[in-house]
Amino acid sequence: MFSTYRLLRRHIKLSEKRSVISSSNEKAKVIIGIFIGFGVLYMLFLAVILALGANSSRFITPYSIMYGIAPFMMVVDFLFRFTSQQTPAQMVKPYILTPLPKYSCIDCFIVNSLTSYFHISWFTLLVPYAYMTILFRYGFVMMVVFLLSFLVMILINSQWYIIVRTLLNRSILWWLLPIAIYGCAALTMYSGGKWDIENMFTWWSDKLSPLCEYGWGTWAVLLAVFVLLILVNRRLQYVSVMRELSREEKTGKGFLWLSKASELFANHGETSEYVSLEIKSILRNKNPRKALIFSTITVIFFSCAIAFTSIYDTLGMQRFLYVYCLCLFSVTMLSKVMSYEANYIDFLMVHKENIISLLKAKYYIYSVLILLPFLLLMPAVISGKTTLLTLIGLAFYTAGVQNAVTLQLAVYNNTKLPLNTKLTAKSVNGTNYKELLVVMFVMFFPLLFIKILDLFLSETMVNITLLTAGLITMLTNSLWIRNIYNRMQKNRYKTLEAFHK
Repeated sequence: MFSTYRLLRRHIKLSEKRSVISSSNEKAKVIIGIFIGFGVLYMLFLAVILALGANSSRFITPYSIMYGIAPFMMVVDFLFRFTSQQTPAQMVKPYILTPLPKYSCIDCFIVNSLTSYFHISWFTLLVPYAYMTILFRYGFVMMVVFLLSFLVMILINSQWYIIVRTLLNRSILWWLLPIAIYGCAALTMYSGGKWDIENMFTWWSDKLSPLCEYGWGTWAVLLAVFVLLILVNRRLQYVSVMRELSREEKTGKGFLWLSKASELFANHGETSEYVSLEIKSILRNKNPRKALIFSTITVIFFSCAIAFTSIYDTLGMQRFLYVYCLCLFSVTMLSKVMSYEANYIDFLMVHKENIISLLKAKYYIYSVLILLPFLLLMPAVISGKTTLLTLIGLAFYTAGVQNAVTLQLAVYNNTKLPLNTKLTAKSVNGTNYKELLVVMFVMFFPLLFIKILDLFLSETMVNITLLTAGLITMLTNSLWIRNIYNRMQKNRYKTLEAFHK
């Protein structure tokens, strides 16, 4: 087992080292590292604040405070893993036909997931807190027990996340599972005939505090849950991989009907043919289709939150969410331009300037697709949270400027992404730094631009300026799409080589 693990780890490192986007990944890691540095400083600051509060309290022990907020930490940890951690079976396919035992690869990747550096991120908060509150009051052994208990909970959370993530690859309805689990955990807020978050804090603090008081029964339950989740995850990963290899996934009839309706765009010129192809690609293939569904659900959630709650009533937060919702489809799907097409890039290169028609088709589709979040955000207009002109201005700015900026990634994207497979696809080692910068620009530059305009113009003129900028970019799309094509042609052989790796 250990020799197999070492061999697979060696293969993973060699794959990352030989990757054609290795240099891009290094630059992306530098940018991500800067954000991690700020995150560590924030955790240290939070540890000091919590420690000061714990040391001044005479009614509750320091470890009880952390156990009381542990459920909230685990929810944040679970959600944050979606941004970085993948399922552990990313490189299983090459080993399926080898004489290795059928579970060896799965076991190695589960071990790899348990030894990830991601798990120590919370210890930038826990270790300073334990040092300032537990070490000098209860001793070194108590501090170690406290940290070990949180390590086990974090590892449990990692297995829980991988199980949910794998099930979500099958169907979006599996979101009901974590909603049900966290909903049951939230029921602890009800006590004494009223709902209060303090009740939840007290309940979890009472149940988990025995971990630091050498309550072996509590430790037995915690370790039993840990082992159970590993066994469930082990079986689930194997079944999912074999299911994907046997191509048991099917496209829903509704999506097939919509993709057939896209043929209405065909036979009206080359660009219209590519419009039809792009619609079919989104609706018939698993990965683009799920990106579309998740983006739509996210927009619906934030639209309801803005319209029917007071959580996002500040002007700055509302503007950010409007920009986020309107450009979400571009960020999640258009930013992968040419990466999905890399699966059939040789056919696109047969005829001269086919790529121009493809880029135009993509631009038209994602510009029209902005109508979907625009309509979903209408409840915010009806409820008086914003004006119709504001949404129109941001929608045109997104369709024009934002989509034009995102489409520049056609020059730089050189990684092939699978259209359907997830678990058995080649390992895609990261996002190149240029994609990361473009996505950050698309998400945050509009807010800075609007803030500058606010200094000189009224709100109405700001919206008209955004609308005008969007319209100008949309009307000149032939010019800048031609520019993108010319730059792609200069690097076409390097890009083709990268796509065939």
